[in-house]
Amino acid sequence: CYMSIDNTGNFEIFEIFPWDKNFETGIELIDDQHKKLVNILNQLAAHLANRSTPVILNTVFDELADYADYHFKSEEAIWSKHFKEDPWYTSHERTHSSFIDKVIALKSDDSEKPLDDVISDIVSFLSQWLAYHILDTDKRMAKVVLALGSGATLEEAKIQADKEMSGSMKVLIDTVLTMYDNLSNRTLDLMREKALRKQAEDALFASEERWKFILEDSSENIWDWDIAQGVKYSSESDTPTTVLMFVDPKAQQEHIRIHPADIKRVRSDIQAHMDGETKFYSSKHRILRKNGGWSWVLTRGKVVSRDEQGTATRMIGTHSDVTERELGSLIFHNSSQAIVVTDVNHDIISINPAFTRITGYKASDIIGKNVAFFRSVKHTQQFYDDVLSDLQKNGHWSGEIYGTRKNGEIFPTMLDINAISTGDGNVDQHIALFADITALKNSDLALRRAQKMDAIGQLTGGISHDFNNLLGIILGNLHLIESQTQTDNKQKQYLSKINYAGQRATKLVKQLLNFSRKQSEEMVITDLNQILEKMESLICRSIKPEIEIEYNLVDDLWLTNIDPNDFENSLINLVINARDAIAGQGFVKIETRNSTLDKTFSEFNTNIESGDYVTFSITDNGSGILPQQLAHIFEPFYTTKELGKGTGLGLSMVYSFAERSNGYVDVSSTTGMGTTFTLYLPRTLESTQPSDQDNTAEPMLTGGSETILVVEDEPALLELAKDFLENKGYHVLQATNAIKALAILNKDIDIDLLFSDVIMPGGINGYELKEKALSIRPGLKVLLTSGYTGTPAKDNEHKTDKNQLLNKPYKFSELISSVSQKLGEK
Repeated sequence: CYMSIDNTGNFEIFEIFPWDKNFETGIELIDDQHKKLVNILNQLAAHLANRSTPVILNTVFDELADYADYHFKSEEAIWSKHFKEDPWYTSHERTHSSFIDKVIALKSDDSEKPLDDVISDIVSFLSQWLAYHILDTDKRMAKVVLALGSGATLEEAKIQADKEMSGSMKVLIDTVLTMYDNLSNRTLDLMREKALRKQAEDALFASEERWKFILEDSSENIWDWDIAQGVKYSSESDTPTTVLMFVDPKAQQEHIRIHPADIKRVRSDIQAHMDGETKFYSSKHRILRKNGGWSWVLTRGKVVSRDEQGTATRMIGTHSDVTERELGSLIFHNSSQAIVVTDVNHDIISINPAFTRITGYKASDIIGKNVAFFRSVKHTQQFYDDVLSDLQKNGHWSGEIYGTRKNGEIFPTMLDINAISTGDGNVDQHIALFADITALKNSDLALRRAQKMDAIGQLTGGISHDFNNLLGIILGNLHLIESQTQTDNKQKQYLSKINYAGQRATKLVKQLLNFSRKQSEEMVITDLNQILEKMESLICRSIKPEIEIEYNLVDDLWLTNIDPNDFENSLINLVINARDAIAGQGFVKIETRNSTLDKTFSEFNTNIESGDYVTFSITDNGSGILPQQLAHIFEPFYTTKELGKGTGLGLSMVYSFAERSNGYVDVSSTTGMGTTFTLYLPRTLESTQPSDQDNTAEPMLTGGSETILVVEDEPALLELAKDFLENKGYHVLQATNAIKALAILNKDIDIDLLFSDVIMPGGINGYELKEKALSIRPGLKVLLTSGYTGTPAKDNEHKTDKNQLLNKPYKFSELISSVSQKLGEK
């Protein structure tokens, strides 16, 4: 046997059947063909030993079979010339045929043997058959042919050939056949083992190269743990997982950088795998990085060797940094914002739990559907086309947009969409995040409404002092004229009209000031049904004759704690609004009922509290309110009426009343069908009813001889107060500002009462004057008055005084009554 490199350079060629001169027959053509057969046989064996592919083995085998067939025909052409019909020839011909049949039978073996075994059987058969055929049969036939050429007859030549092939030649043939059989099999086995080892080495190298390629530039790193020796190797400098196995589980080891909450689970998972309970070790846990941050790591491993007792001695595995994946998963599943992922065609492929919480849609409802189903009638098709155009142009779009919940409710969102591109720059997906901003929009709406109301309150508060002073002068002097002058009927009518106009002006200022008041002035436990019955005639006068009024008042209506005057004003405002919404004939329905609320129900009041409410509503079948107007309907000076037919303050006053009463107001409207306004006023469990006593009659007024210091910056009002008080016998001192009043208080003069305006020039207001006066004269009685009935929030520290303010414009009877009451206090 000898070896060489095949012509491809891929493996060594060795000869299990090396050619020898003993194989030569003396006939050159036959010997050359025998050499070719032996060479092909050796190639087949070499490919078999080197585990070539079945395709290559079959190719070489087919080549051997084709050449054997060619050789047999060439050989038989020679023999037939000399042997003709001789038994040697016919026997030789049968041998050739049996050879082909045997090889085909071996190759077609259906015993499910591996191809290697089939080819090995064929090589073994070929080696033995070819050696015997060349050394014995062909050599014997060749000797006959050569003898015939020397002049011998066929029979003589056959006898001579048998004689030469017997004796020592026979021993040689048997020895060579035995030797070739044993040698070829051992050589084949050795070469196969060598080839297998080389292939394993090549496969290992290729595997290592593949792993090297995979792990390069990735977050994967490999660790190898020699458990028996306590030695570990890692492609990364820190591999904290295996450290756990070398320390006392109860010890607090600073160098263990696995998150404390994960240590027990990691150690348990490792031990379970080492004990053979799991096929692989896998653990996802947190580790502390050198920069002080926590990262998520996925560790996987497997025990690769154990000792005779089955104890794990070596374990290998990998670490993967999965921080981004884990954080992404945490954000996706726990975000308060809805997340929806679509493909390039905007068909939904994934949603997060927040999407379901906000919209009501589950994944099974919408996966595979186009996001167009989510659209709202709030937007036009052009709006959506513009959004899509911006997204395609810029790869991003954000803004406010309305969506539709599963229950059909339309709600506002703040939407952010981003296009996700592949490496070639083509858009592959879209990711959208949105939040329900209903509460935010309602808060903004309420804030804007409150800001407008505060602005109006500040404006009216600024002018009310002067305006009420003027009204006080008008009404006060009117009272003096009426009380001191004899007038005829015509003059009395004139004076009555002046008084009516003055009182109307006073109520208007009071209504304007309601915007800045945070609390009602007089909260009374009230039965709304009683107020409605009392105001029935006024309501009828406010409604046109062609409009029918329908009452639906529930029996046993709960009580509520409100300011009755505020409610009456709100009622008239709502009745007038309903009247103006009806162009011709129609109806207005007024209802009361008891209601228990357990959820947010109103677009305008998202913070409503659950509980019991007394409900009052007014419904009309008028023109209705447009959807875009509803969001602004309670804003001051916003009106849906024609120019000149409304101030835009009526509904704002209703809203302000509901807010001061700790209640809520709601509106629902359908264009062309009508509108319903509903007040929700908290139920009170107190049973005390308001008094029905008529307090409109003026009390009997008595005067006194005490000294009163009147402080007022409006000269006409100062004189008017002086006249009122002196007419009742009081002695009056006057001052036009706080500085002058303090100068009088510092004098040695008896003063029983300080009567002062709250708002005055000079930097010292009425509250501050009171404090200074009491420091000079402890026990001094003080009565304050103001034309600004909606006392600013900054004056809350004077709450007691605020509750005892004498509001301008005051009547003569109110002034004398308040002064008498204050002087009578102990």
